Amino acid sequence: AKLIKPTVKIIGVEPEGAASALAAINEDRVVSLNEAVTIADGTAVKTIGKTPFECSPDDARRSYQGF
Repeated sequence: AKLIKPTVKIIGVEPEGAASALAAINEDRVVSLNEAVTIADGTAVKTIGKTPFECSPDDARRSYQGF
């Protein structure tokens, strides 16, 4: 989306009890959570994928931490 329209803002969300992306951003590397606690099975991700983590632009990482 950003290649087509660089000004677009991409917002990602994840459950508080399964915040693998936030954990990876805070550590600046892919990490695994001990558990993923959420009622939404599809979002119970203990480890963010290497590719999604590496593809997330720096500005997205900064804004994610600001919420």
